[in-house]
Amino acid sequence: MQVHWAQKWLMIPYNNSVIRLQGELPIDYEVTMVELSAISQDSDQLELYPPIHDLLDTYSSVFSEPQGLPPSRACDHAIPLIQGA
Repeated sequence: MQVHWAQKWLMIPYNNSVIRLQGELPIDYEVTMVELSAISQDSDQLELYPPIHDLLDTYSSVFSEPQGLPPSRACDHAIPLIQGA
């Protein structure tokens, strides 16, 4: 397996060939770090850093408030706890 973190690709041997997985590259290579710890419910009225605003719009279903419990699954996972541990 080969990985190039800066160019965001991963090459994996598969059967008699190599599969290359390519991540999304930014439009420009300027590195910007943004930390967002909380957004109020009135985020429409906040002046957000444009890339953050675009991210929230693109993945609005991920960032929306949950509406009830998650759907039932074929199997449930649990972590057994040791009493007194």
